[in-house]
Amino acid sequence: MSLTVKSEEPSPDERRLEYISGWDGAGTAAVLAAGGAAIWVPAVNVRRAKMSLSCAWLVLDGDDPYG
Repeated sequence: MSLTVKSEEPSPDERRLEYISGWDGAGTAAVLAAGGAAIWVPAVNVRRAKMSLSCAWLVLDGDDPYG
């Protein structure tokens, strides 16, 4: 029987969102299109995301279903 140890730190190939946006927070999704880019972050991180991401990103509250 082998024991597999899993780390909470994502592997480099799972860090695509951080690579394209610079956002290292958890629980996110993003859409890239010819006309712009949008990123959904948890409500508690909206302010930090708006302050840390470039103005090219539209930051949306991922906890707001009507957002």
